[in-house]
Amino acid sequence: VGEIQLLDRKVSISFLTDITERKLAEEALKKSEERSRYLTKASFEAIFFSEKGLCLEQNDAAEKIFGYTLEEAIGRPGTDWIAPESKDLVMKNMMGGVTEPYEVIAQRKDESKFPVRILVKTIFYKGREVRVTSLQNITERKQAEKEKVKLLNQLNQSQKMESIGTL
Repeated sequence: VGEIQLLDRKVSISFLTDITERKLAEEALKKSEERSRYLTKASFEAIFFSEKGLCLEQNDAAEKIFGYTLEEAIGRPGTDWIAPESKDLVMKNMMGGVTEPYEVIAQRKDESKFPVRILVKTIFYKGREVRVTSLQNITERKQAEKEKVKLLNQLNQSQKMESIGTL
């Protein structure tokens, strides 16, 4: 708003700018950020964003599962979450750009170990290409697989004993 002298009169001048598009874009961004926050908090698996092998971000589940705060995680090599016996495989897969799921042994901050399934993909994040890594704890599945093998062995042994008894 301003005033100017026009001939012998003072005239007020006002400029109006339509900010509807900007407001709509701001609202869409706010909703998108809120959605991302909820999805991140709702995830059951550890998710990391990394660049050149160093952690840029981790979700809440990663902190709960591994014990590293976000501040501790940022800048840390991705292999810090991997047990020594699996580091070579993970490094090979990272360097080779492997995107198929694979299984390794992970290691928490307290050095306890557990089996995980790793899934990876590349996305654009904050204007740059980053690696997104998901680590799913597969302890229960591995225990179920062992139990299944044990039960099958017992069944086979039982069937052998039964066949011996019928001879």
